[in-house]
Amino acid sequence: MTLINEKNILENVYKNKENTLKYINMILSHHYNSIVNNPKIIFFLNMVPLPKKLLLIHTDDVIDNINNNYTFIGNREQIILPGDIVLPNKILSPIPFTFPYIMDNKTNLIISNVYYYEITISTTNILDSWDSMNIGIGFGYTGAELINSLIGWNSDTIGYNSLSGNVYTGQHTDKYLKQFGPGDTIGAGLIYKQDKYIVFFTLNGNFLDSFEYNTVLKIIPLVSVCHSHSVNVNFSTSEFKYDFTKFIDQEIISLNNEFIKNSFDRNLYKYTNMYLN
Repeated sequence: MTLINEKNILENVYKNKENTLKYINMILSHHYNSIVNNPKIIFFLNMVPLPKKLLLIHTDDVIDNINNNYTFIGNREQIILPGDIVLPNKILSPIPFTFPYIMDNKTNLIISNVYYYEITISTTNILDSWDSMNIGIGFGYTGAELINSLIGWNSDTIGYNSLSGNVYTGQHTDKYLKQFGPGDTIGAGLIYKQDKYIVFFTLNGNFLDSFEYNTVLKIIPLVSVCHSHSVNVNFSTSEFKYDFTKFIDQEIISLNNEFIKNSFDRNLYKYTNMYLN
């Protein structure tokens, strides 16, 4: 598929709006791997790469991604899996940005200052249970410790963990929310503000609590898997249980879009870390 740059797209907008919209629809559908229900030019101009999967730190610890289902089969140590793409930030991305979500089996787009994803723990165990089993969900910077660590134990990370039911932020126990386990769906959202982030967590479609999160570093979604049950990760591939759109506002934080300026180069947004094989 041949893509053209932002300048040519904008020139075509003024020349032939109908054909441009068709072309933009093709680009959006290709980018989000689905037919887009509501294509608009603004969605193209604010389009950036977003995470589509978790990266495996050691292939002998977790079965490879099958439809974003992750199963722990290795030694009983805490393994944190990072998203494959760095989340939007002021240096690389427009904020608010184009965010996809599924509703009525259709891919919809929205201009959002909120990033949100969910995980669902299966009801069927793969392994026999053990005392220290844990699943965590949250966010952290790209240099966070990924082996033998819980999300939130590192500085510049925040995570909600199943074993304790606690939210940890940078090695501190911020608050007990509720323990979770098999059959539960847990969500993590990142609200962009001018000078900080607000992170919130949900459980089975219900809001739990929110926390201030201050960092100037590049952020990625993090999921820890050390459990007898597999975990499915929903990066906007199915309908969310929680309606995150209630937190969206139209405050402009950044107009930069290096993705479009650099001819749709995803390499600028890829997560890299010394732990990856």
